[in-house]
Amino acid sequence: MLQKLGAAAKGRRAGKSMKNLGDSGTVRRLNWLAKTMGAKTYLEIGVLAGKTFRNVRVKTKHAVDPNFLFDPSEFEDRNTCYYQMPSDEYFAHHIGERQYDLVFLDGLHTYEQTFRDFCAVLPHTHARSVILIDDTVPKDPYSALPDGREAERQKEAAGHVGGGWNGDIYKLIFAIHDFFPTLSYVTINQGKGQTAVWRQPRPDFAPLMNSHESISRMTWHDMQENLAIMKLEDRDAALERVASGIFRK
Repeated sequence: MLQKLGAAAKGRRAGKSMKNLGDSGTVRRLNWLAKTMGAKTYLEIGVLAGKTFRNVRVKTKHAVDPNFLFDPSEFEDRNTCYYQMPSDEYFAHHIGERQYDLVFLDGLHTYEQTFRDFCAVLPHTHARSVILIDDTVPKDPYSALPDGREAERQKEAAGHVGGGWNGDIYKLIFAIHDFFPTLSYVTINQGKGQTAVWRQPRPDFAPLMNSHESISRMTWHDMQENLAIMKLEDRDAALERVASGIFRK
C-alpha cells in the first residue's frame, strides 16, 4: 500500500526535488513519482537496453520485453525479474495476480499495441497507482507515423531534420479521454511527451469523438486541432497534479 503524501512532499516543487534522481528526464520523473508516492512495485513494458529500468529506485521491479539487448541474468535477483516475451503473453500468463504502484509503458510505438497494453495493465493497478505512457506528443506529422522506417523515409524525402519518432501513441490519450471517465491524466509537454494516468473520475467528462474507429483514423493534424484534449502542462505542474490527484481526500 502506498504511503500518504507527507507535508514535505506537499510543499515542495517537483523541479526543486529532482536532483540526484537519475541522469535522464524519464528516470528523474519516475524516481520523483516513486519517492513521492512511496512506490514499492514497478512494471516497465518495453525495456531494450534497460537503462531506464535499472535506474528506477523501487524495491520490486518487473521488466517485459520480447528481446532484451543485454543478458538479464546479470541483473536479476529476488526483487528484480525480467520476462523476455511480448507484453500480450506476459499479461495472458499473469492476469490480475500482481499489482503495481508505478507502471511505465514504452513498448511498440503503435496505438493498437499501446492501447492493448494499457487495457491489460489496468487490472494490475490499484486506486493510487500511476501509469506513465511514453512518446505521446509527436512534434511533426512524420514523427506521428506508426511505422518508424516510413517516418524516416518521409522525413528524409522532405528534408526534415530532428523531431525523433513517436509513432501514433497520441491516439491513446484521445481514447482515454473518450472511453475512461473514471481515469484522470495529464501530459508532460517536454521532449517527445509523456502522459501520466491515475484513477480519479473526471466530473467534466464529455467524449469528443465517441468512436474507436474515428480515433484510430486520426492524423497528427487532427491532434493539433484538439490539443486541449492532451492536457499539456510543463513538467513540474504535471507531476504536482498527479501527486495531488492520487492523494486527494
